[in-house]
Amino acid sequence: MSKQYLSYAEQLKITLIILALLVLPGVVSPIQAETSSLPKHLTLAASEDFAPFVHVSSTGKMTGIDFEIIAELYRRLDISIKVILLPRPRITTMLLSGELDGVVSTTTFNDTLAFEHMWSSIDLYKSSVSVFTLKSVSNYQSNPTKNSIILAQIRSGKLLKNSRIGMLNEFDYTPMGVHQLESLSKQTLFVRTDTQLINLLDMGRITYVITEDISFAYQARINNLFAKLEFIGEVFHRGVRTILRNELIRQFPALQTKINSTISSLVESDYIASTIYHNLRLDPLNEPQTDGEKGKIKLFRTTPETAH
Repeated sequence: MSKQYLSYAEQLKITLIILALLVLPGVVSPIQAETSSLPKHLTLAASEDFAPFVHVSSTGKMTGIDFEIIAELYRRLDISIKVILLPRPRITTMLLSGELDGVVSTTTFNDTLAFEHMWSSIDLYKSSVSVFTLKSVSNYQSNPTKNSIILAQIRSGKLLKNSRIGMLNEFDYTPMGVHQLESLSKQTLFVRTDTQLINLLDMGRITYVITEDISFAYQARINNLFAKLEFIGEVFHRGVRTILRNELIRQFPALQTKINSTISSLVESDYIASTIYHNLRLDPLNEPQTDGEKGKIKLFRTTPETAH
């Protein structure tokens, strides 16, 4: 009887301890853990009205390449999102204070200091930074040999005779190399937007533009100059990723795997390439190409002489 009583008492004690633990703050049962493995809602930020990636349409609706990709990503994970447009310094402050869960993408925000405290996904897609001019400037018909020489000069940082280059003053060109950028800066006009680059190119104030393909193609389309663009060649490319706070990943460890596997599915199904295509409203002949590498979008045809 004594052994049976003690056995029963021990079992009762264990049961009471478990029940007590379950009601303590921060203690999650296996059943609760399964149902709370992902957050229900995320608040994400993007830089103010950064078309064509995240911006407000004429009807007042949030839209854009990165917005649509991220919206579909979290829809598939059954996570609701709220995207707010903010000045870049404000985004950094709110990320570090925990007021935001993350940013839509590295396209719309590139504060490297803030990223040190963040988790980044695998690539949503790869965007290219390339050199452009106008067909009238390059004495079109296209001259691949001449283009390859110009591209090689720019990549090495050599000054281009009787030329002026346009670049963006808040864009990260560091993959080109510090020495090359310092050399090119002697003949470079830095501006804030791709719209300004398009206008300066059209007015003949600059000869060449070095910028990101997608945003430049979008602004060229809006300004009816897309058909006049001469693609010289790609300087470098970089991955575009979505960003979340490290604390959120620690709180929901399954989230990073779920996000990355869903991104892989979006890439494999060509959902992302199609999203870029319809946002840029390109003609079928200029449809973005993956060029055999999933996720690397090629907006412009590349001749063998300009490829690398």
